[in-house]
Amino acid sequence: MRAPVPGKIRRKLLVSALLGQVGLGALVQPCVARDTNTTLTSVISGVPAAFTRLVGEQRARVDVYFGGKRVGEATITYKPGSLTFTDPAEVVVLLPGISDRAAVTAALAAPGLATNTDLACSLIADRAACGRLSPRVAGIIFDQDRFRLDVFVNPAHLTVANAGLGGYLGDPLPGVGLIDAVSAVVSGSTRGRDIYSLQNQLIVGDGDRRFRADLSMASGYGLQAEQLVAEIDRPGWRYSAGAFWIPGADLLGRRRAVGIGAATQIDTRRDRDELAGTPLVVFLDARSRVDILREGRVVASATYDAGNQRLDAASLPDGSYQVTLSILEANGRRRSEQRFFSRNRRIAAAGNDQYYAYGGVLATTRRHALISVLDTPFVQFGAARRVTQHLAVEATVLGVGAEAVGELDGFFLASFAQVKLGVLAGSDGTYGGLVHVSSQGNAPLNFDLDLRQVNVGSGSGLTRAGLTDPKEILGADPSSQYFAPRGEFTQASGIASYTLRNAQVLFAGSFRRSRGDPDTYSFGPSLRWDFYRTDRLRATLAGDVAVTGQGRSAFLGVSLQFLGARSSLGAGVGARSTRMSGVRDTALVRNATGSLHFDDVAGGDGDLGVTYDKDSGRELAGATATFHNSLSTVSADVAQGFGEARDTTQYSLGLHTTLTATPGRVTVADGRGAQSAVYIEVSGTAPDQQFEVLVNDAVVGKVSPAKVLRLPLLAYRQYAVRIRPTGGGALRYDDAARELALLPGNVSTLRWKAEPMVANFGRIMTPDGAPVAWAEIAAPGAIGQTDAQGYFAIETTAGATIELHLEHAPPCSIALAAPAPGARVMSLGSLVCGALASQGSPVPASTELR
Repeated sequence: MRAPVPGKIRRKLLVSALLGQVGLGALVQPCVARDTNTTLTSVISGVPAAFTRLVGEQRARVDVYFGGKRVGEATITYKPGSLTFTDPAEVVVLLPGISDRAAVTAALAAPGLATNTDLACSLIADRAACGRLSPRVAGIIFDQDRFRLDVFVNPAHLTVANAGLGGYLGDPLPGVGLIDAVSAVVSGSTRGRDIYSLQNQLIVGDGDRRFRADLSMASGYGLQAEQLVAEIDRPGWRYSAGAFWIPGADLLGRRRAVGIGAATQIDTRRDRDELAGTPLVVFLDARSRVDILREGRVVASATYDAGNQRLDAASLPDGSYQVTLSILEANGRRRSEQRFFSRNRRIAAAGNDQYYAYGGVLATTRRHALISVLDTPFVQFGAARRVTQHLAVEATVLGVGAEAVGELDGFFLASFAQVKLGVLAGSDGTYGGLVHVSSQGNAPLNFDLDLRQVNVGSGSGLTRAGLTDPKEILGADPSSQYFAPRGEFTQASGIASYTLRNAQVLFAGSFRRSRGDPDTYSFGPSLRWDFYRTDRLRATLAGDVAVTGQGRSAFLGVSLQFLGARSSLGAGVGARSTRMSGVRDTALVRNATGSLHFDDVAGGDGDLGVTYDKDSGRELAGATATFHNSLSTVSADVAQGFGEARDTTQYSLGLHTTLTATPGRVTVADGRGAQSAVYIEVSGTAPDQQFEVLVNDAVVGKVSPAKVLRLPLLAYRQYAVRIRPTGGGALRYDDAARELALLPGNVSTLRWKAEPMVANFGRIMTPDGAPVAWAEIAAPGAIGQTDAQGYFAIETTAGATIELHLEHAPPCSIALAAPAPGARVMSLGSLVCGALASQGSPVPASTELR
């Protein structure tokens, strides 16, 4: 806050004196003023004549506060109990977030506004009640003692401030980047042939444009392409062209095509995580801290300014549930409010309708073909909207040749469950429907139930599309459980569980009927009970019963598990009884497991695991190993059979790594799934000088001039990147955070120059030997001044050039001598203004201090 002007101080003293005299009331007592010239012994009763104008109308300049923050000044006229603004519009301009300025201006323009002085906060005021006002439109609290005026506006006349960053990500740094993730797996057994699989996911990006190529090569299939597509991101939209998968609705499924498309997207929004959920809006009288609690646990916490604030809900999990907003106000008062929150990233966000349109020809997968393009044209259109916070709808229409089929889905979101209803209808007689009900995980009882039925019309154009399997039109995966080869199926599946403190009871079931195939079904309960549990030991009773189309099975067993800081051991024993195809079998089941995690081995970390299982006619021992380092992830599995399978050994070996490239640089590293990267470079200081790299204020690695740091980062994010030195020694470098937006395929380079700082001291002289007094000195990263004798001390970079500015002379520059490597203090001796080097012989080495 700015300091009051002297006039204010005088007014405050006068008012305090007046209030003191009035407060004396009937008391009559001499008041002696200790002054060397005057002794006052007058008796004062009532308001002295000299102060009469203070209880009349006065004019003043006051500090204006809004939401507990000073926003400016305003001129007022006032008298006890009422106040009038000289220029109300001037006041409203100072207030942020006003949605109806005309209404607020009219309310503040009323003559004789109530000052509500009794609500001003003071040392003896009730902190829970003072400083609060709920006006119909706008009102004030005027603290006459401090000339402070707080303005209050009804929430209905305030806009909603977004606590997130809002808007879209910034522009990525220019330049071409390449991210290529490679995965390879070789597996086989002693009783079969080896098989291999190679997956390659390539992204070449330049700003908001990119090309994706997802390729695979596997035994018996040859080289195939999942997608070859070019994409362009624009604010709110994404445009695609090439061979790619087109997302479809639930019953229609997705399909692959060669064509073009346009779709809305929120990936490039900074607040996309918030947009996907129900807005959490709260009104705050003043700057306050708001904690968001779910089931008594704090899941988010932040401080917000006054007004209607949309809270940052990015860290809240998906689902629908009640949350509690615990609000701690600046005056120490705490209050709570309840809200319903829902987020489903597949459902349109509130206020952000989704639209998409695609067109082209269908494509499919065939052996030894990169992409198999069909001669079947298609178009697809869709739209989705969040109608209310509890209701959403989505509609999709697909045209294949001369036929059309459409799907309409509705979603109901509640705190206890989410319900989805869908219907499918086609011009050729195709029809279907689905019901999906799932709980939100907020209670001990949880469930997920799905019922769907699809019937493709007889002789449908959808099944005559030239595909080897008509499922590829209605389902992405030819083995999809949702679609039958003959175009008709009915399917039901569900799971329900009840969880106690250390136990869980679960019931699962499924049923499927496809025309021309036998019905398949499976259902039954299972139990898991940790009847003994400590931090290191867990004893569990487990059992299950299953009834299927092939027979029945029952199991009951007990297991022990020992948990260490980096290891675990487990063993179990039980009995399983089966009756399959009329054959009954009862067998003892035994198993043992062990695992070990290790760090800092060969520059990485890894996990080892062993297993042993034995039941009726089957005995198997296996081992697994996974190793991560900065270059790659390597995994290996081996299993040896005994008993009936004693001659069988199974094995597999996997490798994953990522190649990152920009013009002039190629690196290989374990990208861990990231689709963008940043290189961090530092120069200008000793090779062994270490710097911590902070991304969004979290330390993510270290860099030095001798080694470039590569950071794999998630795409569609905004980052603030900065560095800070470790160890001693003063350095001059840019310590401000650099904002960076990354989209898929972006590979950016951020460079810093850090120069050691040296404390230089010496004396500036004129050519004739007189000291240069009181000259201003400017140097890289520092300013200084000579004293009356010309002496100075300044900390700047080694060997820098300083510039002297004299009041009545032109400036002159002096290049400082460079110290020995590692020196932090340098004695310069006498320097001549205008000369380029020290006068006389070089500075002795003894003057350099380390």
